[in-house]
Amino acid sequence: MPSRANSAPTTAGRRHALRERAEFAFRVVALVSLVVAVLVVAGVFNLRDSNAKSAVLFEASSNAKTSQPTLPSLVQNLIVSEKRLPALHVRASRVPGDSTRALLSAANAIGIPVTWTDSTKNAAVAIEATALIDPKGGVALRAAAPAGAALAFRDSLGLIDSVRVHAGGGTITVGRVAGSVTATSIGAAAQTAAPTPIAVRRILLIGEAGWESKFTMAALEERGWIVDARYALGRNVSVTQGEPLVPDTARYAAVVALDSTALPQVAAIRRYVQSGGGLLLAGSATTLREFSDLLPGSAGVLQAGVPGGLGTDTPQQEFSWRPITPDSNTLVIARSTRATTGGNNAATIVARRFGAGRVVEVAYSDVWQWRMSGPDGSVDAHRQWWSALVAQVAYAPDATNASNGESANNFSDDRPGNAAPYADMMARFGKSIALPNTITASTDRGRFWDAMLLMIAVASLLMEWTSRRLRGAR
Repeated sequence: MPSRANSAPTTAGRRHALRERAEFAFRVVALVSLVVAVLVVAGVFNLRDSNAKSAVLFEASSNAKTSQPTLPSLVQNLIVSEKRLPALHVRASRVPGDSTRALLSAANAIGIPVTWTDSTKNAAVAIEATALIDPKGGVALRAAAPAGAALAFRDSLGLIDSVRVHAGGGTITVGRVAGSVTATSIGAAAQTAAPTPIAVRRILLIGEAGWESKFTMAALEERGWIVDARYALGRNVSVTQGEPLVPDTARYAAVVALDSTALPQVAAIRRYVQSGGGLLLAGSATTLREFSDLLPGSAGVLQAGVPGGLGTDTPQQEFSWRPITPDSNTLVIARSTRATTGGNNAATIVARRFGAGRVVEVAYSDVWQWRMSGPDGSVDAHRQWWSALVAQVAYAPDATNASNGESANNFSDDRPGNAAPYADMMARFGKSIALPNTITASTDRGRFWDAMLLMIAVASLLMEWTSRRLRGAR
């Protein structure tokens, strides 16, 4: 029977052998982990979630401290690892910016489905900047936003103005803007470039030589319009101002016909409007049967105005007028508050398309009284009224780029873009959907495995080194 003294070295030897085997195993595990990591990086195979069916979540939030990575980091991982995401879902607590939408579109284009959940609480804003058809220039800024929202308009120089949204939108008019124009509301913004100014062409005025023609021309010229005029003195007798020619869109923005003296030029005016020109008809010109196919409505019997109307908020009721019965395809611009033989609220200003042009029909006659007999401010009001009517019909082609002849105001893309970022999201990726139940919690399982392999290798080497040092080996 062996003694206790002889068995002690045997037990120590066994422990020493087991420790050496464990150290060898740690060394093998560390080496295998490092080799696998190298093969993954080399692309021989990958441990990333390439076959996952759940969508990867991207958080488009105004809060910078979000647990989800940014979209550029996701794209960078795709480039570095050559990984293909199964799908991408955006949870938008604010509308993503233009660069983010572009990256999402690129992902969609290469076959990665993109969906989104709208968490913006309808914080949608859209903006349009339109150059005014006016000799003095100017820009109309129109923005759409939820009712009750406060909208602030800014250009490159700073704040322009702010409005409270009613009925879904707000509008302001400014003399000029610098650079891009932005409309902002809580949690949303839209941006567009300043429009190219419009080159305004001449006006052709046709009427009898009298007060109405004289003061209509005065109002337009004072506003800055260049007016050619033909005044009828009698049959086949007329006087002219400027060089009145046959109406043509190459020369004239609009034709203003104040009475029946426009009859000899009906055929030329019809061709002019059909090719894109504008026509403003007032007074007895609205009763010419020859204009029946152009007229937006039928003018009734001439009725007297209301004495003292010039001193009210609606000075037009002072003038004699012919109530208009609009056609079915006519836009009613204004109505009267006066009772008429045809009923209350008859139309006074109506418009319609004719060919490529536009026609506006005005019910009033003898509007010159406004300028001559009205209270303080009537001259300015008369001037602005006539200029606004002409602008309703004026032909103003887009400015062109001198280098290629293309329109300077054309967009290169049919998507809304930054001018309506919320609508742009819908145009690119469809309607918002509910947050899917199969969203991947981690946006990159490859990162997990890379870190895990590194940790296994380091831990194995550390365990081997500790064991060797404890038994006195190097």
